[in-house]
Amino acid sequence: KRKYSSYSLATNIFFNKILDLKKTILINGGFHYSNAKRNHSPEIFVQNVNLNNSLLDLGLDFEIIKNFHFLYGYKAINSRGLDYFSVRDNNFTISSFEKFEIDMNHTVNSIGLKYDFTKRSSLLLNYQYVKCNYEMSNLSFIINQFFILAQIKF
Repeated sequence: KRKYSSYSLATNIFFNKILDLKKTILINGGFHYSNAKRNHSPEIFVQNVNLNNSLLDLGLDFEIIKNFHFLYGYKAINSRGLDYFSVRDNNFTISSFEKFEIDMNHTVNSIGLKYDFTKRSSLLLNYQYVKCNYEMSNLSFIINQFFILAQIKF
């Protein structure tokens, strides 16, 4: 027996349009959830699959003064459960399956300032804090990074 479900919800709310303001005030968000289940017969000695994934995404774009924006973003990714990956040989034929168990949470926080020179060019100063934790292993890490991004769209 197999069952797969997936749900998504996303929105952008332009408060500047609601309040009739000239400067951008945008709040956006989204959520995605998926689940995979497969029940196996007891004769094949394989554990049942039950894998859950979720993604939460939030953002803010606040125009402080004309063309100068304060930005904030948050993303959380969670994955828990058990599934199987196919193992392929040199001919790309599936030769076996490898069990994959995961209990992971990953978060990204980002804060920045952006200046729009034109509609097609901008400069972004950004700081990100990334935290990743894998409960079933010793693989956990934190990344703090600052970057400058000059963007020109052709």
